[in-house]
Amino acid sequence: FQVQKSVEANLALSPEEEGILGSLLFPQNSERRYPLFINGRPGSGKSTILQYLFAEHLGKYLEMAERGTDLAPPLYLTYSDALLEQARSAVRNILHCSAKRLESRGAQAARLPNHLLDQSFRQFREFLLSELPPDARSRFSHDRYVDFGRFQQIWEPWRSKHPDSEIRDIGPELAWHVIRTYIKGMSHSDDMSGVDPDMYARELPRSMKSVPDDKFELIYEKVWDHWYRRLAEEQG
Repeated sequence: FQVQKSVEANLALSPEEEGILGSLLFPQNSERRYPLFINGRPGSGKSTILQYLFAEHLGKYLEMAERGTDLAPPLYLTYSDALLEQARSAVRNILHCSAKRLESRGAQAARLPNHLLDQSFRQFREFLLSELPPDARSRFSHDRYVDFGRFQQIWEPWRSKHPDSEIRDIGPELAWHVIRTYIKGMSHSDDMSGVDPDMYARELPRSMKSVPDDKFELIYEKVWDHWYRRLAEEQG
């Protein structure tokens, strides 16, 4: 009944998923299991593979914890709270409804301490914040956090009224990509001075460039330097 009620623990795995799980959970000889990169379109089963693998590792950790261990539990990171709760629920159900686990452990199989789940499932940004010293943590309050959705909200009114048609033609996705990947993304200091147009044109290998040099220069000078950098500095 528990299996029937659980969406995650009642999945019929495809032959490909079964093959990947089998090779990772039961490797042949000295076959290397990790690191593992899983790629695929939405709905192709990437999360299912991750959650079954993580359930296996968490189950092993529970057995070690009962015998006594100083090791920290395995860690599952996601970018959003919704994905986090979905993953947590899936792994819990997979462990609760595992025939192998129920056979070997009986009623104890259903015992998953909440504090262990809290330690093992973390939202990526909150996890990073928790690793900072308290004085640094205060600089990154949630109300000042800018994700793509918030960037789009403040970008569109500014872009639509700009007198330069070249700026009006730059979509929020492209502006965000250049700022996040190169300008802020490749910065090594608080002044957010990562890749500038000269460095982009002369020093970055072609394989690392995703926009033409002139488009990068336009976004750097007009979007970043004249608008977003000032906005970020003024509003923290």
